[in-house]
Amino acid sequence: PTETFASRFQRDGHMLMFHHIPKTAGSSLTRELSLTLPPYQNIHVGPDGHGVDRTKSDPLALAVDAFLTEEPSRRFRSASGHLRPKHLQTVREQLPYVSVFTVLRDPVARVISDYRYSSPPKHTPHKEFIAKFPTIEAYLDSEQHQNKMWRLVGGRDMSEDSLKRLYNRYLFFGLVEDLTLHFEFLTSLLGCPKTIATRANVTQASDSNKVAQTPELRRRNEHADSD
Repeated sequence: PTETFASRFQRDGHMLMFHHIPKTAGSSLTRELSLTLPPYQNIHVGPDGHGVDRTKSDPLALAVDAFLTEEPSRRFRSASGHLRPKHLQTVREQLPYVSVFTVLRDPVARVISDYRYSSPPKHTPHKEFIAKFPTIEAYLDSEQHQNKMWRLVGGRDMSEDSLKRLYNRYLFFGLVEDLTLHFEFLTSLLGCPKTIATRANVTQASDSNKVAQTPELRRRNEHADSD
C-alpha cells in the first residue's frame, strides 16, 4: 500500500536525487526541490569551474566526487544534476540511500524545445550553434543529438540487460505532461506534499527560434529517435 511504502521510505532516510535531462521542466523542479527538501545540492561544473579542472576529460565526474566528499557533513535531503549513467552509478554505489528519479517528455517536443533554447542570441554559444545547425533539420541529422533521452538514462545499448539496470537505478519516472501530479507524489513519499508553484527557464518564442511542428518534422524526428 502507498501509505506503507511512504512510511518505510521516510524511515530509511532517503535522499531524493533528480536526474535532470535538458528541457524537461528541470529548472522548475530543481527550484522546488531546493525549497521543499533542503539542504539541496546542484551537482554541476559552473562557469568558473568551482574548483573543478575543466581540462580533465570528465569534469562532471570531479563535481560528483566533490558532492560525495561533502555529503557526510551536510547530509543532503535532495540533489540534482545533468548526470550520465556512469555518474549515477558512482553515486548509487557510494550512497545506497539515494533514490533517483527523472522526468521524460514527448521526444519531438523535447528536441524542438532544446533547439529553440539554443538558438536565440542570449544563449552563450549562439553563433557557433547557428553556424553548425542553421535549421532544425540539420540539428535532427546530428547523431550527437539523437536518442538523447535514452542515452542519458539507459546508455548506448538498448538490450534487455540495460532495461533491467535502468529499472534498478530509478525510483520513479515522471512525465512533463503530468509534472504537477508526479511532483506531488514524490514529495508525499517524503512526508511533505508540495505543488509546483512556478515554471522557470521557459524558452520564449521569438523570430530567431521559430519552429513549426509539421507532420514532416515529427516524422523526421521520430525516425532520428529510432535509429
